[in-house]
Amino acid sequence: MPELTINGIKIDYIESVRSDIRNTYLRFDETKLLVVSRKRIRDPQGLILKHRNWVLKHYAHERSKIRFFSENRILWQGVEYKVERQLYMGRPSVSVDSENSTMVIKAPDAKSANVALERYLKRETLKYATAEASIRAGMIGEQIKSVRVRKTKRWGACNSRRMLSFNSFLCMLPQNISEYVITHEIAHLKELNHSKKFWKIVGRFHPDYKELRAQLHRYDSTQRPVVAQAPNGQLDLEFI
Repeated sequence: MPELTINGIKIDYIESVRSDIRNTYLRFDETKLLVVSRKRIRDPQGLILKHRNWVLKHYAHERSKIRFFSENRILWQGVEYKVERQLYMGRPSVSVDSENSTMVIKAPDAKSANVALERYLKRETLKYATAEASIRAGMIGEQIKSVRVRKTKRWGACNSRRMLSFNSFLCMLPQNISEYVITHEIAHLKELNHSKKFWKIVGRFHPDYKELRAQLHRYDSTQRPVVAQAPNGQLDLEFI
């Protein structure tokens, strides 16, 4: 992978040619810089250096993000857990041992392990979010029509039909931050905006909501786990 050093910082970059776009642009995929253009650029490093201030600013931001997954590690309710992958020819499953801070994924192959992990995250988030949202909605005299969980970049959403949706990684956040996300969406049942009235409702539950919101922005909601089949037949946890 080509790299470029800017102010002593090595930036890995990848050229991406896409025929469906008009303009050339830069964006980060985690800490890798993508140079996206309609056709191959003659001098990609020159383009990067031209926008060096933007590149350094966004590189620092990406580096500061908290990742939910890394090699043999996963965050669960804000706590780092060790991931154990086990080949198992029965029904795929995921279990969490809170006492030993361990998550065990049992599956016959990588594809089944991926499906099992995603289903587990969605199921646990739905159970948690539904319970917490119902309690908070009752406390402000509102009712929820439905709660659902999706793979999305947004942490939560509420529409005019009183339907709530949450990111499937919600249950992986520290509890005080995930509670803030739920409260945020519940407050929209009364105020479908971000007015002073809205933040007053949020502040009733979380007086420190500004700090919680800042902490939430440090977590990367776009990363996805991928369980791969290693050459020796074992299951390895990788990430995209």
